[in-house]
Amino acid sequence: MFRFIETEWDAKGAEGFGVGITIRAVDSNNLLVKLATVISQLKLGVESINARKSKQDETTVKLIVTVRDMSEVGTLIAKLEKVDEVVKVYRT
Repeated sequence: MFRFIETEWDAKGAEGFGVGITIRAVDSNNLLVKLATVISQLKLGVESINARKSKQDETTVKLIVTVRDMSEVGTLIAKLEKVDEVVKVYRT
């Protein structure tokens, strides 16, 4: 059974909060550069990053990105999905 708790983020806090993002993509030599460019253009910070390549030439990238509000999460996911090699992006 699940219980949903209504929450509200404090917009006054300038620091932001970490959000987990998982990206599945076709492997390429400049994939991380493309992903980092998207994050940089949005002026977001990266708390951690882990990338693994599978035998099927698919790469899974797990990030924790610092955002100020939930709208930045939506914008980040939408822009990451536009990267040619990206197959799927979701919150973790």
